[in-house]
Amino acid sequence: MLILPQKLLSLYKKFTGRLLGIKKLSSRGIFPRLRGREDYAIVPRVKEEKKEEGLVITTHREARRDYFIIDSMEAGIVLVGCEVKSLRDKQASLAGSFARLDGDEVILYNSYIAPYKMGNRDNVESKRRRKLLLHRSQIHKLKVQTLEKGAVLIPLKMYFNDHGIAKLELAVARGKKLYDKRVDIKKASAAREMDRAIKNRNRK
Repeated sequence: MLILPQKLLSLYKKFTGRLLGIKKLSSRGIFPRLRGREDYAIVPRVKEEKKEEGLVITTHREARRDYFIIDSMEAGIVLVGCEVKSLRDKQASLAGSFARLDGDEVILYNSYIAPYKMGNRDNVESKRRRKLLLHRSQIHKLKVQTLEKGAVLIPLKMYFNDHGIAKLELAVARGKKLYDKRVDIKKASAAREMDRAIKNRNRK
């Protein structure tokens, strides 16, 4: 707790925005050494809430390059053994991974989670098939969307949400043709040249 003179209470309130739970105390009986001075007050320390921000584990870099993203949603992942510990060390990759509907389940294929160094027997196959956790309504929606010709399920990124739970951003996508890729490359090149021109102009 904090013990503040009455004169400082207004400043405390101004900078912290809180002045709750304060108990006025006389310096006579409680603090003999402060006898004859101004009254003091006890201000309880309030722990500042730490906001846990989502942590990105890995992204599928080729996804937006090779596919048009039609829709996306958040999915849970069934993890076993020491996979969570490996994810906290960011020892994972989504390169070449994809998902498929298997009846009423969605399965993630070819995703890589490295064996945990201290895992020993608790380690599992690094590229095993992993079940994704979705609501029935979401699975039904995916079934309808994937009926479209050329539609596939592609993971965009794996991350920890604000509660520290591993999640996957799953997208319904359609593959780009070679022409589409060339257009994207031209747009990216034009954007880079524009940025360079603006920077050069600002330097002069």
